[in-house]
Amino acid sequence: MTRFGAFQTDDGERYEIEAFKKMHEHIVHSGARTVVSIRYVTRASTNNADRQTRNLAKHEEVKDALDNMVIDGKRHPIILAPTGLLWAEGVDQFVIDAWFANTVHGTPLAQHASVCLFFTFITEVDPRESAYVDLHVEERFPDKKLTPDQAVWLRERIWSLYQKNQ
Repeated sequence: MTRFGAFQTDDGERYEIEAFKKMHEHIVHSGARTVVSIRYVTRASTNNADRQTRNLAKHEEVKDALDNMVIDGKRHPIILAPTGLLWAEGVDQFVIDAWFANTVHGTPLAQHASVCLFFTFITEVDPRESAYVDLHVEERFPDKKLTPDQAVWLRERIWSLYQKNQ
């Protein structure tokens, strides 16, 4: 994950990419694989097309920078999970109050979507095969399970994003 707004300026971008490189090297040395998620969507910026376009481009720059690093004599490709894109589309599909619990944090629906996205990108397992619909339960959120329509949309959209990134 990255700091909110880190890619809004060129200086912030350079700093963040250097930080990602250091983290990637540490992760590789630990024997794990790096997973990068940049969620640039907030309640106030869901429809900011310029910000979305810039950050999608930055996703690719981070991926290229990390994928092209040579660590211990070889390259170690990362997994790039397009969380920001999923969140922007989730707001469009389900409305902002169904997606955001506050200015930056997701509701159980958004949390479920993010977990499903990570699971799919890390395991390469088709989420459409899953019947899991339970949501993280909090008193302030009445829904305990995904509706059938929510489950279908999330799984189809996540699988589509996965296929586009392969």
